Amino acid sequence: DLVPVQVSASLQLSSVSAGASESCGLTATGTAWCWVSPGGPPVLVTGAQEFRAISVGSFSTCAIEAPAVLYCWNGIGNTPVAMPGVSAGLVSIGTFNEGLVAASGNATVFSLTAFETLWLTLETGVLPLPTREVSDHCALVFDGAVYCALPANFSNSFGPYTWVGIPEPAQ
Repeated sequence: DLVPVQVSASLQLSSVSAGASESCGLTATGTAWCWVSPGGPPVLVTGAQEFRAISVGSFSTCAIEAPAVLYCWNGIGNTPVAMPGVSAGLVSIGTFNEGLVAASGNATVFSLTAFETLWLTLETGVLPLPTREVSDHCALVFDGAVYCALPANFSNSFGPYTWVGIPEPAQ
């Protein structure tokens, strides 16, 4: 259904991320709110974090608290958990096996496992180029080139992943 549904008449968000079954947004002060898509009532994310970026995947949400602490959680009403050992400047969760691209200068692909507890596992080496934007499994570097982390075996979407440069379109 492509008819817009207002989520809240009073809640003012500065950014939003939509996932498979829920969406989340951040206020100007970094407070996170999530709701069941499309248009369920917003629920305040527990904790006192002030996030500066948020990304929603199929089953999980991750957000960055300044300066570079990555938090993730499963579903509406669950508490964000700090992911140890990850310094995140940018974050984007994909819908492809909850693949997570986190960047702290350079892009790295992680796999977010979400059963009873959340944990991250490294799936590939770091893209050796400074990254300015990430989306799902792709990174945009400062010279405008795009690189994507693709599974080595396309019949098996699990890693290992290989960084592949996307060629320029023909003129």
